[in-house]
Amino acid sequence: MSDSTFDAATYIDQRLAHDGVTVDAEERQRLIDLVPTAQDWMKRLAIPELRYAEPALTNPLAPEA
Repeated sequence: MSDSTFDAATYIDQRLAHDGVTVDAEERQRLIDLVPTAQDWMKRLAIPELRYAEPALTNPLAPEA
């Protein structure tokens, strides 16, 4: 899904309907306004070099000493 065709309002409405959640208009608008922020966070968290890495190697159960 490209950012140029992404409709945050449609996505939020579909997600709320799918989850069976009812919110008032103010909360719905707040969620819509947060979509670009959440997308930015996800872009910052994504590391292309690790896309196909073994999860057990990239997320150890115990912290390194």
